[in-house]
Amino acid sequence: MLKVECDHWNESASSLREEALRAKHIRTREQLMALYEICNRKSATKVGRQTNRNPQQS
Repeated sequence: MLKVECDHWNESASSLREEALRAKHIRTREQLMALYEICNRKSATKVGRQTNRNPQQS
């Protein structure tokens, strides 16, 4: 299972969500929300299925 280390980039899951809600471009919002979900222990595969994206590209 893919594990994202949010702390590695000095980001918290909540800051990713806040940035996603402020992002102007829809694809940026989708990517940040996907990272938010993964940081909250949801698998990349599950996030990919829910967003109809390849989990390796989400």
